[in-house]
Amino acid sequence: MKNNKKKPAPVAMSAVRRSTRASQRPAPAKRRASRPIGAVKAWRLANEFCLFHYPTLYTGGPPKRSSSAHSFTWIVPIVLASPVDGIMGEVGQLSIDAKTGNVIASTDRSEVVAAGARLFQRKNNARPFSLQARKS
Repeated sequence: MKNNKKKPAPVAMSAVRRSTRASQRPAPAKRRASRPIGAVKAWRLANEFCLFHYPTLYTGGPPKRSSSAHSFTWIVPIVLASPVDGIMGEVGQLSIDAKTGNVIASTDRSEVVAAGARLFQRKNNARPFSLQARKS
């Protein structure tokens, strides 16, 4: 006796894989607009700002939280960093709005560069003579 049942039509495997993958994906997480940014995000935003607004070697330091009755901000120091000496010192600061991530205030570029030059000069004058001679 012959079996009269029809075989099902072949289904493209790529269509099957796509449909199962899509159903296994979790729904995208929604970011709450009222959630403030964290310290790491504030530090990254400060470094990005320094990269585009100040000369090389000026970067963001560790952020500090500041809150008033009306707002919550991150205060991030602008530091002069040397490849040889590491962080040499603070030369300015940025204020970053914790809700939006926007830089709302910053030390003027000319003030930062002048403070950096003074700091560099002070640090170089404090070095032993033998180290200064090697750099020449």
